[in-house]
Amino acid sequence: MNKFFIFLAAVMTAMTLNASIEYPSGSGIYYDWDEDGVFYVNWVDTSVDLGDVVIPDTVEIDGYKYVPMYLGQWANFWGCTTITSLTINAPVPQIGGWIFSQCTNLTSVRLTNGALTQIGEEAFSNCTSLSYVEFAEGLTTIGQSAFWGDPIENVTIPASVETIDGYVFGGNTALQSATFNGVPQSVGENIFTWDETNGYGYFFVCASYWNGKALKDVLDVNNAGLNYKVWDAQLDETWNNTYIFTCYTDELVVRRTLMAGQWTPIVLPVWLTEAQLTSVFGEGVKLASFTGVEGANLTFDLVDLTNGMNANVPYLIKVENDMTEFVIPYVWMSDNYDGLIVSGEGGTFVGSLNGYENYIPEGYLYINTEGELALSDGTATVLAMDGYFTADDAASVTNLVVNGEVNVMRGDVNMDNNVSISDVTALIDYLLSGDATGISVENANCNQDGGISISDVTALIDYLLSGNW
Repeated sequence: MNKFFIFLAAVMTAMTLNASIEYPSGSGIYYDWDEDGVFYVNWVDTSVDLGDVVIPDTVEIDGYKYVPMYLGQWANFWGCTTITSLTINAPVPQIGGWIFSQCTNLTSVRLTNGALTQIGEEAFSNCTSLSYVEFAEGLTTIGQSAFWGDPIENVTIPASVETIDGYVFGGNTALQSATFNGVPQSVGENIFTWDETNGYGYFFVCASYWNGKALKDVLDVNNAGLNYKVWDAQLDETWNNTYIFTCYTDELVVRRTLMAGQWTPIVLPVWLTEAQLTSVFGEGVKLASFTGVEGANLTFDLVDLTNGMNANVPYLIKVENDMTEFVIPYVWMSDNYDGLIVSGEGGTFVGSLNGYENYIPEGYLYINTEGELALSDGTATVLAMDGYFTADDAASVTNLVVNGEVNVMRGDVNMDNNVSISDVTALIDYLLSGDATGISVENANCNQDGGISISDVTALIDYLLSGNW
């Protein structure tokens, strides 16, 4: 009896498949209506030369247009060697597991309909010629090992993606760039790996500890040397465990905005020499170390740069030119470092490499975008390689003081913190009398040639007329 029913089921399945409609004719792709009247892709004849496969947004039959709504269980391309490209324009909500696995001549995949939300486990795994893949916004989940072993060269993850399971782009030695347009909430382990002779090499390993809140772009990666990574600090929020990178990189590009002439908290994972500091941040860079709280003042001492900049220690930094990113060398990142604390009299300076404290706690102090001390209301955020402050009576602390700093303002000859025609008068008086009382000789060197002469008067007047040095 059981054998009879099995036979009957097989006959009925065959009859159903044979009743399907091939579109277009000779394509090997068959469509049908299910028992609820929903039009769908019923089955695929993998014995024919499929070539470039397109699942269209509409299928015309006898003058009527129908929309394929999903891929049926028999619409399986697994192991097909004749499909060379795939475009799905139809509003199918998901691609099941293993459905295109081991299609070894498949070179490109375009999933262009925003109705697609899920790509199943190993859906396109071991497609050993697949170098191009395109996703549409609307995709939310990419299943484990979905593109394992595929030589995809560049990939962009839509902002809509919330979950990326483990090993999704693993086994790939061809990957050159991966860009995240958004911040996935869940990321599995080792999403970018490749198999080497003796084990594995990683782009960033222990990704199970990264919830997608910080690393936005991995650009121009050199597979052999792990030479280049970008850590987008502007998007940095939090890790939920311990590891950031467990690999070495020659250069790390940090996207942090540093405003010229403004003290900004910073903490780096590497020690930099004086020469490296100048190379990274430009001539005239200054560092200040935290000393404590004195009344209404948050106090710091100017740092002697001949000793360099210590790793994992929070400082204030001031640069002479605006910066939106900087490159630090020779990075080995393997720890969380969410609270790098320097204690002083009456307060602390808390540095964070990875922005583990996403929001600065209410009642703590931070430096706002205008370079002023502000009291957090619990909504201010800390960026990667950033910091904030605590004080016994934080509400009363309003000033930031750097001991030992000599304020240099080019052209402010009379030291009134403003550059005006009165500075021209002060400069001319100095040139005529030689008396430097009440002026800054350093500020008077307007053309920055190391000396004071009539050419500095000309440079100062030119600045007052044009607004540019």
